[in-house]
Amino acid sequence: MCDESKTIEIFHGGSFVRIPKKVWAGGKVSWINNYPLEKLSFCMLKEWVVKLGYDSSSEIFYCDPELSFDDGLRKICCDSHIKDMVLSHKDNLTILVYVVNGTAATHPIAGHVTQNEAGMVNKHVNGMVAGSVDENAEDCGGSDKDDSDYNGDIGEDSDSDLSSNPNWFDEGLEESHDIFEDEDNDVVDEDDDLHSVHGSDEEGGNDCPVFNEEVDMKNPQLKVEMKFPNAAVFRKALKEYCVSRGYDYKFNRNDGDKISARCVKECGWRIYASRLRDERTFQIKTFYGKHNCSREYKIHQVTAPYLAEKYFEDLKDNPNWETEKIVRKMSRELKVDVSISQVYRAKRKAREMMEGNIKLQYPKLWDYCEMIKETNPGSIILMKLESQYYGTEVTVPRDFVPRFQRILIMFDAQKKGFINGCRKLIGMDGCHLKGHFGGHVLSAIARDGNDNFFPICYAVVEQENKETWSWFLNLLHENLGSFTELGIEFLSDQQKGLDSTFQEEYPEVEHRFCLRHLYTNFKVHFKGEEYKEALYRAASVGSIKEWEKAMLHLKSLDKDGAAHAWLSRLKPSTWARSHFSSKTKTNLLVNNISESFNAYILKARDLPILSMLEWIRRKLMKRFYAKSVGMKSYNGLICPDIQEKLEKLKQDSFSCFSTPAGRMKYEVECGTTSHVVNLAEKTCTCRRWDITGIPCKHAISAIYMNRERPENYVDSCYSKETYMDTYDAIINPIPGQHEWVTSNKPLAPPIIYKPPGRPKKVRRRAVDEPQNPYKLSRKNKESRCGNCGRVGHNVRRCNASVIGETPWQRRMRLKGFRNVAQVSQDENSASFSKQSAVRGRGESSKGKSTGRARGRPIGAVGIELQALTGGQKTTFIAARGRGRTTNSIGRGIATGNRGRDRNFGSGNVGQVAVQITGRARGNVKAKVPPNRGRGRTIATTSIEVKELKSKLRDSNAERMILGIEHSKEGDISLKKKEIDDPINTERRQKVKDAMLHAWNSYEKYAWGQDELQCRTNELNLRQPQTKNGVDSFGGLGATVVDSLDTLFIMGLQEQFQRAREWVANSLDFDKDYNASVFETTIRVLGGLLSAFDLSGDDIFLQKARGIADRLLPAWDTASGIPYNIINLAVGRAHNPGWTGGNSILADSGTEQLEFIALSQRIKDPKYQQKVENVITEVHKIFPSDGLLPIFINPQSGTASHSKITFGAMGDRSVLMVLCGCDRASQTSDHDETSITDTGDRDMWETSMKGLESLIRRSTLSSFTYICEKTGNLLSDKMDELACFVPGMLALGSFGYDPGEAEKFLALAEELAWTCYNFYESTPTKLAGESYSFHTGKDMTLNMSWNILRPETVESLFYLWRLTGNKTYQEWGWNIFQAFERNSRIETGYVGLKDVNTGIKDNMMQSFFLAETLKYMYLLFSPPSVIPLDEWVFNTEAHPLRIVTRSVD
Repeated sequence: MCDESKTIEIFHGGSFVRIPKKVWAGGKVSWINNYPLEKLSFCMLKEWVVKLGYDSSSEIFYCDPELSFDDGLRKICCDSHIKDMVLSHKDNLTILVYVVNGTAATHPIAGHVTQNEAGMVNKHVNGMVAGSVDENAEDCGGSDKDDSDYNGDIGEDSDSDLSSNPNWFDEGLEESHDIFEDEDNDVVDEDDDLHSVHGSDEEGGNDCPVFNEEVDMKNPQLKVEMKFPNAAVFRKALKEYCVSRGYDYKFNRNDGDKISARCVKECGWRIYASRLRDERTFQIKTFYGKHNCSREYKIHQVTAPYLAEKYFEDLKDNPNWETEKIVRKMSRELKVDVSISQVYRAKRKAREMMEGNIKLQYPKLWDYCEMIKETNPGSIILMKLESQYYGTEVTVPRDFVPRFQRILIMFDAQKKGFINGCRKLIGMDGCHLKGHFGGHVLSAIARDGNDNFFPICYAVVEQENKETWSWFLNLLHENLGSFTELGIEFLSDQQKGLDSTFQEEYPEVEHRFCLRHLYTNFKVHFKGEEYKEALYRAASVGSIKEWEKAMLHLKSLDKDGAAHAWLSRLKPSTWARSHFSSKTKTNLLVNNISESFNAYILKARDLPILSMLEWIRRKLMKRFYAKSVGMKSYNGLICPDIQEKLEKLKQDSFSCFSTPAGRMKYEVECGTTSHVVNLAEKTCTCRRWDITGIPCKHAISAIYMNRERPENYVDSCYSKETYMDTYDAIINPIPGQHEWVTSNKPLAPPIIYKPPGRPKKVRRRAVDEPQNPYKLSRKNKESRCGNCGRVGHNVRRCNASVIGETPWQRRMRLKGFRNVAQVSQDENSASFSKQSAVRGRGESSKGKSTGRARGRPIGAVGIELQALTGGQKTTFIAARGRGRTTNSIGRGIATGNRGRDRNFGSGNVGQVAVQITGRARGNVKAKVPPNRGRGRTIATTSIEVKELKSKLRDSNAERMILGIEHSKEGDISLKKKEIDDPINTERRQKVKDAMLHAWNSYEKYAWGQDELQCRTNELNLRQPQTKNGVDSFGGLGATVVDSLDTLFIMGLQEQFQRAREWVANSLDFDKDYNASVFETTIRVLGGLLSAFDLSGDDIFLQKARGIADRLLPAWDTASGIPYNIINLAVGRAHNPGWTGGNSILADSGTEQLEFIALSQRIKDPKYQQKVENVITEVHKIFPSDGLLPIFINPQSGTASHSKITFGAMGDRSVLMVLCGCDRASQTSDHDETSITDTGDRDMWETSMKGLESLIRRSTLSSFTYICEKTGNLLSDKMDELACFVPGMLALGSFGYDPGEAEKFLALAEELAWTCYNFYESTPTKLAGESYSFHTGKDMTLNMSWNILRPETVESLFYLWRLTGNKTYQEWGWNIFQAFERNSRIETGYVGLKDVNTGIKDNMMQSFFLAETLKYMYLLFSPPSVIPLDEWVFNTEAHPLRIVTRSVD
């Protein structure tokens, strides 16, 4: 055999058990060292078994070390098996042998040392052994543990309670002394004797701690001298130890003898362990356990296999677990950064662990076929391998590896059930597989006696074509019998190649077409409801005479009878019920039975081949059993669904009147028609009874006249007895793979078929199916020109000229704007009354009016109202801000400027300064008198504003399109057109194009859902593939509502109107969903209120009140601090478990603005009272340093001792205080002593002092950053979320004296520079999620993902508005270009998983449209677009109009 020697270990006195995997339990173990393998034989093993005190009939096993116990256990019956055992252990030093089913001479108590007659000492195994000793080739040696190392609990009986011992996997390897001590024993050489493990470890001593994998792995504690069963267990324990503590490490040495590791940051932490002599046991020799570095959140040992193993049970129990939720769970529990790609790989790995490798399942199909034949005799299972059939006599060459092509399965129970009880109509259909190798499932489906589908057989083929259908039909014909003799008919849609197969190979068999698919082809040529009704009428009538009338009606629909001719080319028996045979007893017009089966196996269609076949088999096995058991408990004569149909027909029969004619014949009158019923032949001239076998209403009326029961006339195919015969045979169960006969035949997976052309990303739509289900399609419809009235073109393509009408005038006329405004341009009336409104010091002269003021300019909105004036146009523009007026023919320009007074014009939209100047022909200049001083002047014009208002009020749509604002009093705010920077104009258009690209992608792929998700191609993570919508916020249409104001501000009125219609008709808040109060408030409530303020449309205010009412119960707490989660359907509120029952500061502290705004608009104070109570409670606990922790108890109102941060969960809380101050400034003039407002300002100033205490600067580049604080410890870490602070500081600097204001503004600019460098410091020029600042170093990236956040752009917007420094515009443009380069994909925008590599994630966040793009657009817009003295932005960047209020 061979000349080498090995140690042979013999486990005896125990047995194999499965908890949950197969393991060896109980008994004891003996061994022989260095036994020469050339002497080893089966007889020798038998002698050893007898020497051990067992019967010679005992069975002997060994386990292949490369496999698990379930797959690798082999029985030893002869010397050839001994050779196989030796070959399988060629790389191992030890061979494990198991003796079972023997009767031992003695059974000593487990855990006690006993002595036999020969003086041998035996030690019993107190546990179980799973698998081979060797973990890998280099980790070889003796047993895993010795007696002195055993540290588990010892029961009274080694076999009595297996589950109570938590150390079942590692224990059980203790050994006994040799019983072969006789001098006459010739089994071993002189020097070969058995040894006991106890006391053999001279290096480690007897009192060393032993690591118990089952117990200690949950929270590993590493110590010097601790022992581990092998290297693999030590590596696993080391990984768990470091991951749980947030340490990252790397190996200095990692092999089967020695393992050494150290901290990646070289802080001094290190560990060293090595294998003990002559053992596989590993022992820690050196361990420096103190870390001097900070916790790591990116640990290289947290790999996809690690996650798959650790969360295997969770992934197994939740196969449809959403990836984002898995990421959150793993990140929260492990406290490390887990990427989405890791989770994808972990799910795939866990799936492989559950289902086995995909390719490895194909060779097992040989064994699967044999097991089906063995367990289900009479079943048909045929496998086609390239050109050979499995089961034939063809010999396969040894060097040839066959490739799988097709497989067909028909269980004997299916065949018998169809023959014995099913009606002889078979539905044929195919469906595609979603797995790696693709393919199709072809199926033959019948109907049982209860009108349920009955699968006859199914096959897996490479693709659906004529060849595969011919193969499938021929096998079905061969195994069922002749189709014509059995009276079988077929029903299918026009599958690829199926129709031609029937025509060529089975022309005598009736083949029906599915009417639904027939109509799909019919409507390509004949569109309209009239044609559809005519077709369905002709198909559904029962008698031939009625069918002929229906066909004549169809022919009359067009002059040439094209529809009739098209349908006449088909045999009536293929689609018309009137021509159906009565043999099959079914009047089916559509192939729903096959569609039902396809949906039935839907979950299995993305599984590997063997897993899919087993899933279908088990499903059918349970179905057959359930149908049989269910019918046994049923007491009726006919099946229940048929009985229900019969009862309905009985009710319908009361409208019929029967007249007997004798010999069981009746004439039945029903309305204006009459039918002849023959009870003896079970026929009716309506043919429904003939075709279905169920008496029609006419027949039931005659049956009642004959004093009989209708049930007696129902065809026997619907009886309970026939149904029981259908499911009498059963599909027998199949044991697990460990019991299968192993053939070891090779089988290669199929070739992946790729159809020509680019892969289809969307479903093929029907001819008349709209591309957008929410918009009326104009496809296939005639277009008529509104200009010339001709058909075939529209106005844009019309070549007819209209005298005296310009293209612009034509557009205005067609849109209905002819009478918007009429301004006479008479030469003698060219001068208008003029007056300029100026805030501050100003002057005007010679047709020019220039306003100068000390305050900063607010700018103009630049929206024009144009009106026809005899070929000329006059422009009226509403203006607020700095500008000048120039003269022009037929054009009026309005000007205005403002000073520092913040209350100017606020709340009085109609009181806007307007100046209209003109120049008469002949260069007559209009002079404007100067206006100086700080007073307010309201302009008047010769054209009365009221008359213009009444004309503009005629159409709300016109107001929407023109962008004219309306106050509640109906006043019109005409906005001034500013001179704009052409660079900003171009950039603004680029941002608008980006918004359109993002919106169109969302509208196309995820309309009505919360967000657009992009599924990433696993082979190329840089290229996102298919898109779909996800409901991240419970299905509230977050992206629609979030984007309303962005669409309006950018002038995208068509898109805004579609979004408005969705809100009006589809937005529903009655969701059984635990919603975030914070996210729902800022996104949904804020978005609706902003849309109302911008458009004046009451539907938004109604919806806003609806969602606010559902959120309001969250504030019903003892302290008034709201809960963070609420069920929108039942109003049950709570906090997430991971907060310990506390409310989050960022959530509770930033929900005031929206509810106060709602109360102001609907005049209901309850919303404002609820949220302002939160401010009162915060006053009570407000700390002296102004820094609140991130958690507050909603019952007691006290703050917890938790982290203080301006990043996640604390980011916007200080902004609540600023909003409080802002509200104070917006009260009426007489309110100057409000205590609450004074308190708000105090809170703000105190918070700013606390913020200053957290400010630090890096040592190299002096980047200013904000620390996080936990207790008294500061962490040099700043989130990108904290980049809203520069904008907040810039806003808050107003109200301080000049010195303090300058200090806060300077701090804001420094922080903005840091935030901008978050972007500039990465290869993609996009910021990561968080950064650290270390001594002697600049910023270091902590979390590398980017999810399109807006905080930095928000601050740049505020700084530009408040300082006028165009540098911030340049920074914003650079960030926008980085988004375009890295985040823009074919169908939207996605974040990055890693800003260093550019790998994309799969989500377009709703706030990208609501915040990021909006702030970008406003950054390049004139300051008068959403002026900051009239509007305030909420957390989600939704602008809300500032409304003055009085304090009661």
